[in-house]
Amino acid sequence: MYGSIGKYIGTLLDNSLIGYADVASPAGTNNATTGSGVGGFAIVINTSGSFFNSTAPRSTGNEFRRQIGRINPGSERMGIFILVHEFAHSLGAPGFREDNGNQQAINLNNDDVWTNCNKTIMGGANRP
Repeated sequence: MYGSIGKYIGTLLDNSLIGYADVASPAGTNNATTGSGVGGFAIVINTSGSFFNSTAPRSTGNEFRRQIGRINPGSERMGIFILVHEFAHSLGAPGFREDNGNQQAINLNNDDVWTNCNKTIMGGANRP
């Protein structure tokens, strides 16, 4: 529909469809949400999650638990990781699972993000 990820991101930004809020979740584990309709946003980044907060819990994966766990919360690298994860939901990436409240599905989706986008993620700084 968008032709490229650049056009998709441009559409989100041009139409102010990415926002941030304190998303109530246990221990700040919900880093972002997609398609919730909150405030009319397509993607909402949790201000208590690891996109902004260096003291938030680390993200995890299943097969790539160690690699993903080395990404520092609050770092540019974590921001990239979270956005790619949310873009995959928003764009309906093939095989990407609904993971709201399901840690195993979150871990498997994180593995998919790592497998397909680790070079992009590693391009960001890892300091909070």
